[in-house]
Parts: sequence; structure tokens; C-alpha cells
Amino acid sequence: MLNEAEKITQEASELGVETVMVLPRNGIDHYSDEKIMDIMSENIAAIAAIGEQHGIRYMIELPAFTKFRTLSQAQEVIRRIGKKNVGVVVDFWHFYASGATPQDVAKMDNAMIFGVHFGDGRVPHSPEEPWDETVLRDCIPGEGEIDLRAWSEAVKSTGYNGAWSIELISPRLWERDPALLTKELLSSIKKYAF
Repeated sequence: MLNEAEKITQEASELGVETVMVLPRNGIDHYSDEKIMDIMSENIAAIAAIGEQHGIRYMIELPAFTKFRTLSQAQEVIRRIGKKNVGVVVDFWHFYASGATPQDVAKMDNAMIFGVHFGDGRVPHSPEEPWDETVLRDCIPGEGEIDLRAWSEAVKSTGYNGAWSIELISPRLWERDPALLTKELLSSIKKYAF
């Protein structure tokens, strides 16, 4: 993992990119919550140390379908490691699907927000339905369950003024004409966020 982190960090530095995403997966979900927090703290601290040598920041994404998924978990890891180059990406779908609220985001220190993923979708309709993002997020922002305006206002209320990206996890929609799809996506973010 650290070899890959070094490679990605070096590439980001060479490209002039200032922020790289850390995307935890569910490979450690079989451990206790305490053990997961210890592993995440140790690993992200080691990655952050690599970034300090290159002037790179890392934003933690919190996948809703893993055991490391809550804003409070990320905040605790950031507190434990005490590095200024580690923050969070506010991903509307993952936050919503893991039970966070716009009010939780509004209470965040904007120095901890390193990016925003503007996206939409729904949660599984039953315990048996798999967490398949290509199904759960198969919509244009504004067509899902998420109150995009409330989430956008919450982010803006923190004073955050960094990067936003439109996130579309839909192979079906990816097949559409990119010029037309891009116009629709831009219209959506302008309608709900700006």
C-alpha cells in the first residue's frame, strides 16, 4: 500500500495536483470497530507522511457500504494523526447513505473539507438489496432521494470555497452523448448548488 501511495503521490506532485483521494474499501470490515480505527489511523498517518515530503494533501472518502463510513470516524482519525494534510471529501451520496445529515456537514470546520462530490442516488430498498452503486446511483443529480440544495447549502455555510466535482456512477448514462450529458450535469449543479 505504501509503495502505491508513494507512486501516486509522486505522480500527483509531478502533475501539479495538490490533493489525492484516499478510498478505504471493505477489506478490513471483519475486524472490530476499534481495530479498524487503529488500522485506518496508522495507514493514513503513514500516507500523510509521504505527502508531507511532496506538498500533497489527502482527502478521505467514506464509502457507505464499509464499516469505516462515518464523518465522526474520519474526524477521529484526523484528530489521532494530527496532520494538516489530511481532510475529508464531502460526498453527498456516501454521507447520505451512511446516515449523515446536512446539519452534520454545516458543523464541519471548512479547513477539514478538501473536496465535494456532488451526486445523487438512493439507498437499498431492502436488507437483501446489494450496495451496487451502478444501480443505486443510476440517475442525474436531482433525480434521486438526496436533497441536493440542503447538502450544497450546508457545505457553503461552512465557508468552504474549494473544488466541487459532479459524480455520476451510471454506466447507462455514461453511454449518452458526452456533450449533452455534460450540459445536463452542469445545469443540475447550477440549479442546486450555485
